[in-house]
This record gives sequence, structure tokens and C-alpha cells, in this order.
Amino acid sequence: MEREFTYRGKTYSKKDIDFIRKLISDNSGDSRWLLSRKLCVAWNWVQKNGALRDQLCRSFMLKLDREGYITLPPQKRKILNPLANRCKPKKIEIDQTPIEGSLSTIKPVEIYEVRGKQEKLCNSLIEQYHYLVPIHKLGILKDKNQ
Repeated sequence: MEREFTYRGKTYSKKDIDFIRKLISDNSGDSRWLLSRKLCVAWNWVQKNGALRDQLCRSFMLKLDREGYITLPPQKRKILNPLANRCKPKKIEIDQTPIEGSLSTIKPVEIYEVRGKQEKLCNSLIEQYHYLVPIHKLGILKDKNQ
């Protein structure tokens, strides 16, 4: 007898896995994305706002596939994540003359969200001066200049 499968704290029975296998075989021309949406509808996997939990479902089905419970159809297209492949920001030189005195003497101080042209400056300064190891040096982001 095939063992049960646990994902995110919920256990799925052989009957559940057989249902997914049948869904895949009955819809053999469908993409992984469409299969996950069909499974969401069948199992009523929806968010509080009514949207299907298809991303969660796709990761669930991928884990089932990787562990040999099901066989997903081949991936039809690879979605590239532009945020994962960003280049290291260019170094921008700025005036670093220390500001001395209490906060009350340099008022007003404004804090605002960085947008537009200022994003390049902000990203460069974080890259150069933030105390944490830059993400691209950990191998998470690929630096095209290396």
C-alpha cells in the first residue's frame, strides 16, 4: 500500500493522490498551471477573497512529482524572475561629511518611500554601506558583472 503524503501540516491519502493522477491523465494536454487551477476548483482551495490558491497548489503538485507520487506533464514555459537576476547597482559617490548636533538642530527630518530616480541612489548606498552582506554575494542574486 502506498504511504500517505504530508504537505504543510495536512496529510493526503492514497485516494487524494489517485484523484490527482486521474485529473492529470484525464487532462493530458493541459499545462501544470491549468491542472493546478482545476485541482483548486475540485478541492475548493480558495483564499478568503475567493481567488484560487493555484500557486500553493502548483508547489504541492511539484512536491508530489519530485517525490514520485505523480508525474506532471513537462514544463511548457519557464517564467523568468527579473528580480532574481538583477545586476549589482553602480557605485554612486555622495557627500559623506558628518552631520553633528542633536536631531532638534537639523529639523525637519523627512522619511519617505524611495521611488523613481532616487531608487538607483538608494540601492547603490545600501549596496555600499549597509552592514549586512549584500544578497548578490550570497549567491542568491546573480551578478552579471562577475
